Amino acid sequence: MKLFYPLLIAAAVASCNQAQHEIHLIYTNHDISKQLDSMNSKTPVTVHGIALSAGIIEQASANCTDSATGSKNCIQDVLSSMYIATAHKLYNCITTTVFHLLGGDITAVGMFKLPLCDIIPPNHDFLIVGGSGVYANIYGTYRRHYINTIYHIELNYYTR
Repeated sequence: MKLFYPLLIAAAVASCNQAQHEIHLIYTNHDISKQLDSMNSKTPVTVHGIALSAGIIEQASANCTDSATGSKNCIQDVLSSMYIATAHKLYNCITTTVFHLLGGDITAVGMFKLPLCDIIPPNHDFLIVGGSGVYANIYGTYRRHYINTIYHIELNYYTR
């Protein structure tokens, strides 16, 4: 028992001293190289007299630029599953985003609500759930903000 408490304190101190890492990326609509929308449901839902798909699977890929260096060394792949919540007149979107970087991949997941007929998702913060390569065993936050036609991405992560 005497050994347990010092180990517990050492683990707590080590977890407090973890270094935060940040990656800042940007892209525009012009940088989106692939985009595929496929209908999940052939049965349309009528909202305000407009026939809309009850569900959509969206896939997109964008070439991102590192804000610090100006290099285009990252590709962002997105897979969203969207379905209409007719009572609220919104799409509920569940999204997985993977950032392919030079040292490996960073994966983030999250959910947002998209008003019907909007084409730009709202600003959002997703959880970074891990990655591969030098990004294995990480966690943190992926923030995406759309300002003046530019998508601003901030990846803040810690190593486990």
